[in-house]
Amino acid sequence: MIKSFRFLLLFSLIGSAFASLAQQPINAKSNITEVSVYLAGATVTRAATVDLKAGENEIRLGSIASRMDPNSIQVNGTGDMLITGVRQEVDWSVINFVSPEIKVKQDSLEDITFSLGTKRALRETYNEELMMIQANRSIGGENTVLLVEDLEEMANFFRKRIKEIRYKILELEQEERELTTIQQRLNMELNQRRGRNKQNTNQIFVKVRSSKAQKVQMEVSYFVNDASWYPLYDLRSEDTQSPIEVNYKAKIIQNTGNDWEDVKLTLTTGNPSIGGNVPSLEPWKLYFAQLYNRKQKVMGNYNSAPSYGYEADDNVSQMNSLSVEKMEAGVIEKLLVTEFVIPIEYDIPSDNQQYEVDMRKFNLPSNYRHVTVPKLLEEAFLTADVTEWESYNMLPGEAMIYFQGAYVGQSFIDPVITSDTLQLSLGRDPGVAVKREAVKDFCKTSTFGGKKKTIRGFKTTVMNTRSVAVTVLIEDQVPLSSESDIEVTVDDLNGGTLDPETGIVTWEVEIQPGASVEKVLKYSVRYPRKKPVANL
Repeated sequence: MIKSFRFLLLFSLIGSAFASLAQQPINAKSNITEVSVYLAGATVTRAATVDLKAGENEIRLGSIASRMDPNSIQVNGTGDMLITGVRQEVDWSVINFVSPEIKVKQDSLEDITFSLGTKRALRETYNEELMMIQANRSIGGENTVLLVEDLEEMANFFRKRIKEIRYKILELEQEERELTTIQQRLNMELNQRRGRNKQNTNQIFVKVRSSKAQKVQMEVSYFVNDASWYPLYDLRSEDTQSPIEVNYKAKIIQNTGNDWEDVKLTLTTGNPSIGGNVPSLEPWKLYFAQLYNRKQKVMGNYNSAPSYGYEADDNVSQMNSLSVEKMEAGVIEKLLVTEFVIPIEYDIPSDNQQYEVDMRKFNLPSNYRHVTVPKLLEEAFLTADVTEWESYNMLPGEAMIYFQGAYVGQSFIDPVITSDTLQLSLGRDPGVAVKREAVKDFCKTSTFGGKKKTIRGFKTTVMNTRSVAVTVLIEDQVPLSSESDIEVTVDDLNGGTLDPETGIVTWEVEIQPGASVEKVLKYSVRYPRKKPVANL
Protein backbone atom coordinates (compact mmCIF):
# COMPACT_ATOMS: atom_id res chain seq x y z
CA MET A 1 0.00 0.00 0.00
CA ILE A 2 2.78 2.38 0.98
CA LYS A 3 4.76 1.46 -2.15
CA SER A 4 1.71 2.13 -4.33
CA PHE A 5 1.21 5.54 -2.72
CA ARG A 6 4.87 6.44 -3.31
CA PHE A 7 4.61 5.33 -6.91
CA LEU A 8 1.53 7.46 -7.50
CA LEU A 9 3.15 10.47 -5.83
CA LEU A 10 6.31 10.11 -7.96
CA PHE A 11 4.22 9.72 -11.10
CA SER A 12 2.21 12.81 -10.17
CA LEU A 13 5.36 14.89 -9.63
CA ILE A 14 6.87 13.77 -12.92
CA GLY A 15 3.63 14.55 -14.69
CA SER A 16 3.53 17.99 -13.14
CA ALA A 17 7.12 18.63 -14.18
CA PHE A 18 6.40 17.64 -17.77
CA ALA A 19 3.27 19.76 -17.76
CA SER A 20 5.27 22.70 -16.48
CA LEU A 21 7.92 22.19 -19.16
CA ALA A 22 5.25 21.94 -21.81
CA GLN A 23 3.75 25.28 -20.80
CA GLN A 24 4.68 27.87 -23.37
CA PRO A 25 4.95 31.58 -22.54
CA ILE A 26 2.37 33.98 -23.90
CA ASN A 27 3.95 36.13 -26.62
CA ALA A 28 2.53 39.60 -26.02
CA LYS A 29 2.91 42.39 -28.53
CA SER A 30 3.90 45.62 -26.81
CA ASN A 31 4.14 49.17 -28.06
CA ILE A 32 6.27 52.00 -26.71
CA THR A 33 3.86 54.60 -25.33
CA GLU A 34 5.96 56.86 -23.09
CA VAL A 35 9.63 57.81 -22.87
CA SER A 36 11.37 59.88 -20.23
CA VAL A 37 14.62 61.15 -21.74
CA TYR A 38 17.45 62.14 -19.42
CA LEU A 39 20.60 64.07 -20.20
CA ALA A 40 22.12 60.58 -20.60
CA GLY A 41 19.79 57.60 -21.10
CA ALA A 42 16.02 57.15 -21.10
CA THR A 43 13.26 55.26 -19.33
CA VAL A 44 11.03 53.49 -21.88
CA THR A 45 7.46 52.42 -21.05
CA ARG A 46 5.73 49.71 -23.08
CA ALA A 47 2.05 48.79 -22.97
CA ALA A 48 0.53 45.42 -23.87
CA THR A 49 -2.89 43.76 -23.77
CA VAL A 50 -2.66 40.14 -22.57
CA ASP A 51 -5.21 37.30 -22.36
CA LEU A 52 -4.56 35.40 -19.13
CA LYS A 53 -5.86 32.00 -18.16
CA ALA A 54 -6.73 31.06 -14.63
CA GLY A 55 -3.65 30.03 -12.67
CA GLU A 56 0.01 30.55 -13.54
CA ASN A 57 0.96 32.50 -16.67
CA GLU A 58 4.27 33.52 -18.17
CA ILE A 59 4.28 36.50 -20.54
CA ARG A 60 7.07 37.20 -22.99
CA LEU A 61 7.87 40.65 -24.37
CA GLY A 62 10.40 40.62 -27.21
CA SER A 63 12.41 43.07 -29.35
CA ILE A 64 13.81 44.93 -26.34
CA ALA A 65 16.97 47.04 -26.75
CA SER A 66 20.18 45.17 -26.03
CA ARG A 67 21.57 47.90 -23.75
CA MET A 68 18.62 47.75 -21.39
CA ASP A 69 19.45 47.70 -17.68
CA PRO A 70 17.89 44.49 -16.22
CA ASN A 71 17.86 45.97 -12.71
CA SER A 72 15.60 48.81 -13.83
CA ILE A 73 12.64 46.69 -15.00
CA GLN A 74 9.29 47.60 -13.42
CA VAL A 75 5.96 45.94 -14.20
CA ASN A 76 2.42 46.84 -13.24
CA GLY A 77 -1.02 46.06 -14.58
CA THR A 78 -4.76 46.17 -14.11
CA GLY A 79 -7.12 43.39 -13.16
CA ASP A 80 -7.30 40.68 -10.51
CA MET A 81 -3.79 39.26 -10.81
CA LEU A 82 -0.52 38.97 -8.94
CA ILE A 83 2.92 39.49 -10.50
CA THR A 84 5.18 36.82 -9.05
CA GLY A 85 8.42 37.26 -11.00
CA VAL A 86 10.28 39.22 -13.67
CA ARG A 87 13.43 38.24 -15.54
CA GLN A 88 15.42 39.29 -18.58
CA GLU A 89 17.04 37.00 -21.15
CA VAL A 90 18.95 37.41 -24.37
CA ASP A 91 16.94 36.32 -27.37
CA TRP A 92 19.53 34.21 -29.18
CA SER A 93 17.18 33.56 -32.08
CA VAL A 94 17.47 37.22 -33.01
CA ILE A 95 21.27 37.27 -33.07
CA ASN A 96 21.59 35.31 -36.31
CA PHE A 97 18.17 36.14 -37.71
CA VAL A 98 18.19 37.87 -41.08
CA SER A 99 15.10 39.98 -41.58
CA PRO A 100 13.35 40.05 -45.00
CA GLU A 101 14.42 43.69 -45.46
CA ILE A 102 18.07 42.79 -44.88
CA LYS A 103 17.77 39.76 -47.20
CA VAL A 104 16.44 41.97 -50.02
CA LYS A 105 19.31 44.43 -49.50
CA GLN A 106 21.86 41.61 -49.47
CA ASP A 107 20.51 40.14 -52.72
CA SER A 108 20.56 43.56 -54.38
CA LEU A 109 24.10 44.17 -53.18
CA GLU A 110 25.26 40.81 -54.59
CA ASP A 111 23.68 41.62 -57.99
CA ILE A 112 25.29 45.06 -58.08
CA THR A 113 28.68 43.64 -57.07
CA PHE A 114 28.48 40.99 -59.83
CA SER A 115 27.51 43.58 -62.46
CA LEU A 116 30.30 45.86 -61.31
CA GLY A 117 32.84 43.04 -61.62
CA THR A 118 31.57 42.23 -65.12
CA LYS A 119 31.91 45.84 -66.26
CA ARG A 120 35.45 46.08 -64.90
CA ALA A 121 36.50 42.82 -66.61
CA LEU A 122 35.05 43.98 -69.94
CA ARG A 123 36.80 47.35 -69.64
CA GLU A 124 40.13 45.60 -69.01
CA THR A 125 39.54 43.46 -72.13
CA TYR A 126 38.99 46.56 -74.27
CA ASN A 127 42.12 48.15 -72.81
CA GLU A 128 44.17 45.07 -73.73
CA GLU A 129 42.75 45.11 -77.28
CA LEU A 130 43.63 48.78 -77.59
CA MET A 131 47.20 48.14 -76.47
CA MET A 132 47.49 45.23 -78.92
CA ILE A 133 46.33 47.38 -81.84
CA GLN A 134 48.70 50.19 -80.90
CA ALA A 135 51.60 47.70 -80.62
CA ASN A 136 50.95 46.16 -84.06
CA ARG A 137 50.53 49.18 -86.31
CA SER A 138 53.27 47.97 -88.68
CA ILE A 139 51.72 46.58 -91.90
CA GLY A 140 53.86 43.99 -93.68
CA GLY A 141 57.62 43.76 -93.50
CA GLU A 142 60.24 46.41 -94.03
CA ASN A 143 60.66 45.57 -97.76
CA THR A 144 56.96 45.19 -98.49
CA VAL A 145 55.53 47.76 -100.89
CA LEU A 146 51.93 48.67 -100.04
CA LEU A 147 49.41 50.06 -102.40
CA VAL A 148 47.70 53.31 -101.48
CA GLU A 149 44.36 51.56 -101.40
CA ASP A 150 45.63 49.00 -98.87
CA LEU A 151 47.16 51.70 -96.71
CA GLU A 152 43.92 53.72 -96.66
CA GLU A 153 41.89 50.62 -95.83
CA MET A 154 44.12 49.71 -92.90
CA ALA A 155 44.18 53.32 -91.61
CA ASN A 156 40.39 53.47 -91.71
CA PHE A 157 40.21 50.18 -89.85
CA PHE A 158 42.56 51.35 -87.10
CA ARG A 159 40.78 54.69 -86.78
CA LYS A 160 37.33 53.16 -86.60
CA ARG A 161 38.25 50.37 -84.22
CA ILE A 162 40.23 52.60 -81.84
CA LYS A 163 37.35 55.06 -81.77
CA GLU A 164 34.88 52.27 -80.95
CA ILE A 165 37.09 50.93 -78.20
CA ARG A 166 37.63 54.34 -76.58
CA TYR A 167 33.90 55.11 -76.63
CA LYS A 168 33.15 51.70 -75.16
CA ILE A 169 35.70 52.26 -72.37
CA LEU A 170 34.11 55.64 -71.56
CA GLU A 171 30.65 54.03 -71.39
CA LEU A 172 31.92 51.28 -69.11
CA GLU A 173 33.64 53.77 -66.81
CA GLN A 174 30.39 55.77 -66.48
CA GLU A 175 28.41 52.59 -65.72
CA GLU A 176 31.02 51.59 -63.12
CA ARG A 177 30.68 54.96 -61.37
CA GLU A 178 26.89 54.61 -61.25
CA LEU A 179 27.09 51.04 -59.95
CA THR A 180 29.71 52.05 -57.34
CA THR A 181 27.38 54.79 -56.05
CA ILE A 182 24.53 52.27 -55.74
CA GLN A 183 26.86 49.79 -54.04
CA GLN A 184 27.96 52.35 -51.45
CA ARG A 185 24.36 53.33 -50.73
CA LEU A 186 23.30 49.71 -50.29
CA ASN A 187 26.25 49.05 -47.98
CA MET A 188 25.32 52.04 -45.83
CA GLU A 189 21.62 51.04 -45.65
CA LEU A 190 22.57 47.44 -44.92
CA ASN A 191 24.92 48.45 -42.10
CA GLN A 192 22.22 50.64 -40.56
CA ARG A 193 19.65 47.85 -40.68
CA ARG A 194 22.10 45.28 -39.34
CA GLY A 195 23.00 47.59 -36.47
CA ARG A 196 19.37 48.11 -35.60
CA ASN A 197 18.58 44.41 -35.87
CA LYS A 198 21.45 43.47 -33.53
CA GLN A 199 20.29 45.89 -30.86
CA ASN A 200 16.86 44.34 -30.29
CA THR A 201 18.18 41.20 -28.62
CA ASN A 202 16.57 41.31 -25.18
CA GLN A 203 13.33 39.77 -24.00
CA ILE A 204 11.45 40.21 -20.74
CA PHE A 205 9.49 37.40 -19.05
CA VAL A 206 6.78 38.23 -16.51
CA LYS A 207 5.18 35.57 -14.31
CA VAL A 208 1.59 36.29 -13.34
CA ARG A 209 -0.91 34.39 -11.19
CA SER A 210 -4.50 35.10 -12.25
CA SER A 211 -7.63 34.16 -10.32
CA LYS A 212 -9.60 33.75 -13.56
CA ALA A 213 -9.37 33.93 -17.31
CA GLN A 214 -9.27 37.62 -18.19
CA LYS A 215 -7.86 40.31 -20.47
CA VAL A 216 -5.51 42.68 -18.68
CA GLN A 217 -3.48 45.77 -19.50
CA MET A 218 0.20 45.64 -18.56
CA GLU A 219 2.92 48.25 -18.48
CA VAL A 220 6.64 47.47 -18.46
CA SER A 221 9.30 50.15 -18.03
CA TYR A 222 13.08 49.91 -18.14
CA PHE A 223 16.15 52.12 -18.50
CA VAL A 224 18.18 52.15 -21.72
CA ASN A 225 21.38 53.82 -22.82
CA ASP A 226 21.99 55.32 -26.27
CA ALA A 227 19.57 58.20 -25.75
CA SER A 228 20.05 61.79 -24.63
CA TRP A 229 18.89 65.36 -25.05
CA TYR A 230 20.43 68.80 -24.81
CA PRO A 231 18.86 72.27 -24.74
CA LEU A 232 19.03 75.12 -27.21
CA TYR A 233 17.24 78.44 -27.53
CA ASP A 234 15.75 80.78 -30.07
CA LEU A 235 15.82 84.38 -28.82
CA ARG A 236 13.69 86.83 -30.79
CA SER A 237 13.00 90.53 -30.50
CA GLU A 238 10.93 92.74 -32.82
CA ASP A 239 12.18 96.12 -31.58
CA THR A 240 13.89 97.82 -28.68
CA GLN A 241 10.58 98.33 -26.89
CA SER A 242 9.60 94.65 -26.73
CA PRO A 243 10.68 91.86 -24.38
CA ILE A 244 12.87 89.00 -25.58
CA GLU A 245 10.77 86.02 -26.70
CA VAL A 246 12.48 82.77 -25.71
CA ASN A 247 11.72 79.49 -27.44
CA TYR A 248 13.19 76.84 -25.15
CA LYS A 249 13.85 73.74 -27.27
CA ALA A 250 15.55 70.38 -27.08
CA LYS A 251 17.51 68.20 -29.46
CA ILE A 252 16.82 64.50 -28.85
CA ILE A 253 19.13 61.72 -30.05
CA GLN A 254 18.45 58.02 -29.69
CA ASN A 255 19.97 54.85 -31.10
CA THR A 256 18.30 52.25 -28.88
CA GLY A 257 17.22 49.99 -31.72
CA ASN A 258 13.50 50.76 -31.24
CA ASP A 259 11.78 53.59 -33.08
CA TRP A 260 9.68 55.80 -30.82
CA GLU A 261 6.43 56.30 -32.73
CA ASP A 262 3.68 58.61 -31.42
CA VAL A 263 5.10 58.52 -27.90
CA LYS A 264 4.53 60.84 -24.96
CA LEU A 265 7.83 62.51 -24.20
CA THR A 266 9.09 63.79 -20.87
CA LEU A 267 12.46 65.52 -20.78
CA THR A 268 14.17 65.64 -17.44
CA THR A 269 17.33 67.32 -16.21
CA GLY A 270 18.14 64.30 -14.05
CA ASN A 271 20.92 61.86 -14.77
CA PRO A 272 20.25 58.39 -13.29
CA SER A 273 23.63 57.11 -14.43
CA ILE A 274 25.33 59.29 -11.80
CA GLY A 275 23.99 57.29 -8.87
CA GLY A 276 22.49 58.48 -5.61
CA ASN A 277 25.02 57.37 -3.02
CA VAL A 278 26.19 59.95 -0.49
CA PRO A 279 29.89 60.75 -0.96
CA SER A 280 32.22 60.01 1.93
CA LEU A 281 35.17 62.05 3.12
CA GLU A 282 38.63 60.50 3.19
CA PRO A 283 41.34 61.37 5.74
CA TRP A 284 42.91 64.77 5.10
CA LYS A 285 46.63 64.33 5.71
CA LEU A 286 49.14 67.14 6.03
CA TYR A 287 52.71 66.70 4.83
CA PHE A 288 55.98 68.61 4.64
CA ALA A 289 56.87 70.25 1.36
CA GLN A 290 60.46 69.70 0.26
CA LEU A 291 62.20 72.59 -1.48
CA TYR A 292 64.24 71.45 -4.44
CA ASN A 293 66.21 72.98 -7.29
CA ARG A 294 64.25 72.20 -10.46
CA LYS A 295 67.10 72.94 -12.87
CA GLN A 296 69.55 70.84 -10.89
CA LYS A 297 67.10 67.94 -10.73
CA VAL A 298 66.12 67.96 -14.39
CA MET A 299 69.22 69.22 -16.16
CA GLY A 300 72.04 68.70 -13.63
CA ASN A 301 73.14 72.30 -14.11
CA TYR A 302 74.67 73.48 -10.81
CA ASN A 303 76.12 76.71 -12.16
CA SER A 304 72.94 78.40 -13.44
CA ALA A 305 70.58 80.43 -11.29
CA PRO A 306 68.26 78.09 -9.39
CA SER A 307 64.51 77.86 -10.02
CA TYR A 308 62.71 76.61 -6.95
CA GLY A 309 59.54 74.58 -6.55
CA TYR A 310 57.83 72.25 -4.09
CA GLU A 311 57.64 68.48 -4.06
CA ALA A 312 55.67 66.16 -1.79
CA ASP A 313 57.44 63.62 0.38
CA ASP A 314 55.13 60.85 -0.81
CA ASN A 315 52.14 60.20 -3.09
CA VAL A 316 49.45 60.52 -0.42
CA SER A 317 48.62 64.09 -1.37
CA GLN A 318 48.02 63.14 -5.01
CA MET A 319 45.58 60.39 -4.06
CA ASN A 320 43.64 62.63 -1.71
CA SER A 321 43.51 65.37 -4.32
CA LEU A 322 41.89 63.02 -6.83
CA SER A 323 39.27 61.82 -4.38
CA VAL A 324 38.33 65.39 -3.43
CA GLU A 325 37.90 66.34 -7.08
CA LYS A 326 35.52 63.42 -7.62
CA MET A 327 33.47 64.43 -4.63
CA GLU A 328 33.18 68.04 -5.82
CA ALA A 329 32.15 66.91 -9.31
CA GLY A 330 29.42 64.76 -7.77
CA VAL A 331 28.11 67.71 -5.78
CA ILE A 332 27.99 69.84 -8.92
CA GLU A 333 25.76 67.23 -10.55
CA LYS A 334 23.30 67.32 -7.63
CA LEU A 335 20.90 69.85 -9.12
CA LEU A 336 17.12 69.85 -8.59
CA VAL A 337 15.47 67.67 -11.20
CA THR A 338 13.07 69.45 -13.57
CA GLU A 339 10.73 67.60 -15.89
CA PHE A 340 9.31 68.99 -19.12
CA VAL A 341 6.18 67.13 -20.14
CA ILE A 342 5.73 67.61 -23.89
CA PRO A 343 2.04 68.20 -24.69
CA ILE A 344 2.03 66.51 -28.12
CA GLU A 345 3.25 63.10 -29.23
CA TYR A 346 6.44 62.76 -31.27
CA ASP A 347 8.19 60.29 -33.57
CA ILE A 348 11.89 59.82 -32.75
CA PRO A 349 13.49 57.18 -35.01
CA SER A 350 16.40 55.09 -33.81
CA ASP A 351 18.96 56.49 -36.25
CA ASN A 352 21.34 58.53 -34.07
CA GLN A 353 20.10 61.74 -35.68
CA GLN A 354 19.02 64.94 -33.91
CA TYR A 355 15.30 65.70 -33.63
CA GLU A 356 14.07 69.05 -32.39
CA VAL A 357 11.29 69.31 -29.82
CA ASP A 358 9.68 72.53 -28.56
CA MET A 359 9.46 72.60 -24.78
CA ARG A 360 8.10 76.02 -23.81
CA LYS A 361 7.92 79.67 -24.80
CA PHE A 362 8.07 82.71 -22.55
CA ASN A 363 8.96 86.39 -22.60
CA LEU A 364 11.77 87.97 -20.59
CA PRO A 365 11.99 91.68 -19.68
CA SER A 366 14.91 93.34 -21.46
CA ASN A 367 16.75 96.63 -21.31
CA TYR A 368 18.22 97.62 -24.66
CA ARG A 369 21.25 99.78 -25.25
CA HIS A 370 24.05 100.24 -27.74
CA VAL A 371 27.68 99.52 -26.95
CA THR A 372 30.62 100.86 -28.92
CA VAL A 373 34.37 100.43 -28.51
CA PRO A 374 35.61 102.86 -31.20
CA LYS A 375 39.30 102.30 -30.46
CA LEU A 376 38.86 98.76 -31.83
CA LEU A 377 35.88 99.14 -34.16
CA GLU A 378 33.97 102.27 -35.17
CA GLU A 379 30.58 100.61 -35.02
CA ALA A 380 27.77 100.32 -32.48
CA PHE A 381 26.32 97.01 -31.30
CA LEU A 382 22.77 96.66 -30.05
CA THR A 383 22.67 94.66 -26.81
CA ALA A 384 19.91 93.44 -24.50
CA ASP A 385 20.22 92.98 -20.75
CA VAL A 386 17.74 90.21 -19.95
CA THR A 387 16.38 89.73 -16.42
CA GLU A 388 14.07 87.33 -14.55
CA TRP A 389 15.41 84.26 -16.36
CA GLU A 390 16.24 82.29 -13.20
CA SER A 391 12.72 80.89 -12.70
CA TYR A 392 12.58 79.04 -16.04
CA ASN A 393 15.01 76.18 -15.25
CA MET A 394 17.29 77.03 -18.14
CA LEU A 395 20.27 74.77 -18.78
CA PRO A 396 23.53 75.68 -20.52
CA GLY A 397 23.03 75.69 -24.26
CA GLU A 398 23.48 77.48 -27.57
CA ALA A 399 21.19 80.37 -28.43
CA MET A 400 20.22 81.56 -31.92
CA ILE A 401 19.47 85.28 -31.84
CA TYR A 402 16.96 86.99 -34.17
CA PHE A 403 16.17 90.71 -34.33
CA GLN A 404 13.35 92.14 -36.43
CA GLY A 405 12.94 88.77 -38.15
CA ALA A 406 16.60 88.47 -39.21
CA TYR A 407 19.22 86.12 -37.84
CA VAL A 408 21.97 88.22 -36.23
CA GLY A 409 24.23 85.68 -34.58
CA GLN A 410 24.79 82.96 -32.03
CA SER A 411 25.49 83.08 -28.32
CA PHE A 412 25.79 80.68 -25.42
CA ILE A 413 23.67 80.73 -22.28
CA ASP A 414 25.27 79.35 -19.14
CA PRO A 415 23.02 79.93 -16.12
CA VAL A 416 25.66 78.44 -13.83
CA ILE A 417 28.05 81.34 -14.29
CA THR A 418 25.63 84.05 -15.45
CA SER A 419 24.84 86.89 -13.04
CA ASP A 420 21.36 88.27 -12.37
CA THR A 421 21.43 89.89 -15.80
CA LEU A 422 21.94 87.93 -19.00
CA GLN A 423 23.70 90.03 -21.62
CA LEU A 424 23.02 89.34 -25.29
CA SER A 425 24.48 90.94 -28.38
CA LEU A 426 21.95 91.56 -31.16
CA GLY A 427 24.52 92.56 -33.76
CA ARG A 428 25.74 95.74 -35.43
CA ASP A 429 23.37 98.69 -35.82
CA PRO A 430 24.17 100.92 -38.84
CA GLY A 431 21.66 103.44 -37.53
CA VAL A 432 24.18 104.60 -34.92
CA ALA A 433 27.31 106.10 -36.52
CA VAL A 434 30.60 106.18 -34.59
CA LYS A 435 33.89 107.99 -35.30
CA ARG A 436 37.05 108.26 -33.18
CA GLU A 437 39.90 110.61 -34.10
CA ALA A 438 43.01 112.07 -32.50
CA VAL A 439 42.84 115.73 -31.46
CA LYS A 440 45.90 117.30 -33.07
CA ASP A 441 46.01 120.24 -30.64
CA PHE A 442 46.45 117.82 -27.75
CA CYS A 443 48.84 115.29 -29.29
CA LYS A 444 52.41 116.50 -28.67
CA THR A 445 55.66 115.54 -26.91
CA SER A 446 57.89 117.89 -24.89
CA THR A 447 61.20 117.50 -23.02
CA PHE A 448 62.04 119.04 -19.66
CA GLY A 449 65.36 118.11 -18.08
CA GLY A 450 65.80 114.36 -18.11
CA LYS A 451 62.06 113.67 -18.63
CA LYS A 452 59.81 113.48 -21.64
CA LYS A 453 56.08 114.20 -21.58
CA THR A 454 53.72 112.87 -24.22
CA ILE A 455 50.14 114.14 -24.36
CA ARG A 456 47.40 112.27 -26.18
CA GLY A 457 43.83 113.31 -26.81
CA PHE A 458 41.02 111.51 -28.65
CA LYS A 459 37.51 112.61 -29.58
CA THR A 460 34.68 110.12 -30.11
CA THR A 461 31.55 111.25 -31.96
CA VAL A 462 28.36 109.17 -31.86
CA MET A 463 25.39 110.14 -34.07
CA ASN A 464 21.89 108.70 -33.81
CA THR A 465 20.26 108.51 -37.27
CA ARG A 466 17.27 106.53 -36.03
CA SER A 467 13.80 107.91 -35.39
CA VAL A 468 13.86 107.00 -31.69
CA ALA A 469 16.21 107.92 -28.86
CA VAL A 470 18.97 105.42 -28.06
CA THR A 471 21.16 104.77 -25.02
CA VAL A 472 24.81 104.26 -25.91
CA LEU A 473 27.64 102.93 -23.74
CA ILE A 474 30.96 104.27 -25.05
CA GLU A 475 34.16 102.50 -23.99
CA ASP A 476 37.73 103.81 -24.31
CA GLN A 477 40.87 103.41 -22.26
CA VAL A 478 43.99 105.04 -20.86
CA PRO A 479 47.32 103.18 -20.56
CA LEU A 480 48.50 101.64 -17.31
CA SER A 481 52.08 101.94 -16.12
CA SER A 482 54.04 98.77 -15.46
CA GLU A 483 57.23 100.63 -14.47
CA SER A 484 57.92 103.05 -11.58
CA ASP A 485 59.65 105.48 -14.00
CA ILE A 486 56.53 105.74 -16.19
CA GLU A 487 53.87 108.11 -14.83
CA VAL A 488 50.39 108.19 -16.39
CA THR A 489 48.11 111.15 -15.64
CA VAL A 490 44.49 111.40 -16.73
CA ASP A 491 43.96 115.04 -17.75
CA ASP A 492 40.31 115.02 -18.89
CA LEU A 493 37.60 112.33 -18.71
CA ASN A 494 34.84 114.60 -20.05
CA GLY A 495 32.38 113.17 -17.52
CA GLY A 496 33.44 109.56 -18.00
CA THR A 497 34.06 106.93 -15.34
CA LEU A 498 37.55 105.44 -14.98
CA ASP A 499 38.27 101.95 -13.67
CA PRO A 500 41.77 102.33 -12.16
CA GLU A 501 42.38 98.56 -12.26
CA THR A 502 41.81 98.17 -16.00
CA GLY A 503 42.21 101.72 -17.32
CA ILE A 504 38.82 101.46 -19.08
CA VAL A 505 36.81 104.69 -19.36
CA THR A 506 33.05 104.51 -19.97
CA TRP A 507 30.35 107.02 -20.82
CA GLU A 508 26.64 106.14 -20.90
CA VAL A 509 24.67 108.73 -22.86
CA GLU A 510 21.18 109.07 -24.27
CA ILE A 511 21.08 110.47 -27.78
CA GLN A 512 17.91 111.89 -29.27
CA PRO A 513 16.89 111.20 -32.90
CA GLY A 514 19.13 113.06 -35.35
CA ALA A 515 21.45 114.29 -32.57
CA SER A 516 25.10 113.51 -31.86
CA VAL A 517 27.35 113.40 -28.79
CA GLU A 518 31.08 114.10 -28.52
CA LYS A 519 33.33 112.76 -25.78
CA VAL A 520 36.98 113.73 -25.37
CA LEU A 521 39.60 111.70 -23.50
CA LYS A 522 42.94 113.32 -22.65
CA TYR A 523 45.92 111.84 -20.80
CA SER A 524 49.67 112.39 -20.49
CA VAL A 525 52.64 110.08 -19.97
CA ARG A 526 55.93 111.19 -18.31
CA TYR A 527 59.02 108.97 -18.64
CA PRO A 528 62.87 109.21 -18.75
CA ARG A 529 64.14 110.91 -21.90
CA LYS A 530 66.65 108.19 -22.73
CA LYS A 531 64.19 105.34 -22.22
CA PRO A 532 61.66 105.15 -25.05
CA VAL A 533 58.25 103.77 -24.10
CA ALA A 534 56.82 101.03 -26.24
CA ASN A 535 53.16 100.80 -27.22
CA LEU A 536 52.46 104.48 -26.49
